[in-house]
Order: sequence, then structure tokens, then C-alpha cells
Amino acid sequence: MAKKDNTLPIVIGAAVIGGGAYYAYKKGLFGKKGSSAVAAQNAADASLNNLQAAADTTQAAQAYNPLTNPNSYEGKVAFIQSDIGTTPDGNPGRSEASATNKAFKAKYGLPYGIISTSNIDEYVAMVKNKKTLSNSAAATGTSNARLVQAAKVVNALKTKYPSGTKKITWIDNAASLTLLKKDALGVYRSIGKALPVKKGNVIPVIGQNVLSTGFIRFYYQLPNEGIVYFNASPYSITIY
Repeated sequence: MAKKDNTLPIVIGAAVIGGGAYYAYKKGLFGKKGSSAVAAQNAADASLNNLQAAADTTQAAQAYNPLTNPNSYEGKVAFIQSDIGTTPDGNPGRSEASATNKAFKAKYGLPYGIISTSNIDEYVAMVKNKKTLSNSAAATGTSNARLVQAAKVVNALKTKYPSGTKKITWIDNAASLTLLKKDALGVYRSIGKALPVKKGNVIPVIGQNVLSTGFIRFYYQLPNEGIVYFNASPYSITIY
């Protein structure tokens, strides 16, 4: 019996396969994903990128915490709050009745008005230098002695300048005097400006009164602001 020749079908099959492969090559189908698969992959990549960006943002936010940053306003407030025993939340409140201002006044006094952005550095310095009311009294005499000194300064000022503008001379180290204004509730609040002074500066004032703490509150005419106030120790000034 003659042997069957299968060569022709094999050749034809190879040609068909080869032709299909050539067609796929020409059309760029080798290694090419379907459009739906590509879209899904792109979406997955975008999702991963978004997750990474969110993680980076979270890490950055955690890395910067204003309460633990000693140079931020909140960090400075938290520093003095820790010293006076109030919650270190970086918010001193907006009146003398707030927990932070009240506690600070009891320990140090509030010679620059309620704690604010314009006087926070002065109050931080008071804490660092331990200028409590008791320590200040020990350094400059008792509170009663300071009151007596303040009365002497004010009386001498009135004697030399019976009316009109009076002049005082700053005899203490350089300082930045917080300027205050009285609000509708009668509370003296910082206006966000300060009066820089250094030893030997002459300051014109238009009035004064002695505070219960022994400090003197001076009335000062500030251009474009009208009458403002600043507090000074009677040991920091003399009559010009």
C-alpha cells in the first residue's frame, strides 16, 4: 500500500501560520495590550501616584508641628504655657480672663498687655530669664517699693511739666515697648506695633498713670493711630 504524503497540508498550514504572524507583525500586535487593559493599568498607576503624594503630604505635615517649633508663634505660646501650667495648645486667648493670660499675669504680670504676636518675644524672654513677680521684686525692691518709685517719677514729671507734652529718658537696656489701645470693653490690647527704645532715647508723652503692679502706663501720640499706650518700669526711665 502506498504511503500517504502529508507534506502538502503541512506546507499549507505553515503558510497560513506564517501569514498570520506577518499580519500581526505589520499591525504591531506583538506585545500589544488591549485598550481596556491599558486604561486599567494607567488608572492603577495614577492611583498609586496619588497614594504616594498623599503619603508625602502627611509625612510633611507630621514633620512640621507649629507647637513643637520654637520659632513659631504657637510654639512660643506653648513654651510659656508649659511654664505656667496651662494646656500647651499654642492659643493664649484674647482677654486677660483667658486661662493662659490669667495664669501668666499671676506669675509674671502682663506689662506688655495680653499675650499676642507683637509681644510674645518679650514674654518668652521673661520666662527664660525667670522674671516672675517675686523675682522682679527681689531684683528691684518689693512691689510696694516699685509703687513708691513710680509715684515719685510721676510726681516729678507733673512738677516739671505741669501741662502739655512731657519728656522722659529711657535709661534701661534696649527694648521694644508694645503699644496698646483700649477696646470697647475697656481692655488694653496690642495694636501690633512697638516702640523701639535704647538707652538715652527721649520719649515725648502726653499723660501717665501708675498701675497697681508699680509700672507706669504712659500715653503716647502715634501718627495715624492717635493716642496709644505703653507700660514701663519706674526703674527704666527718668525725667528729661
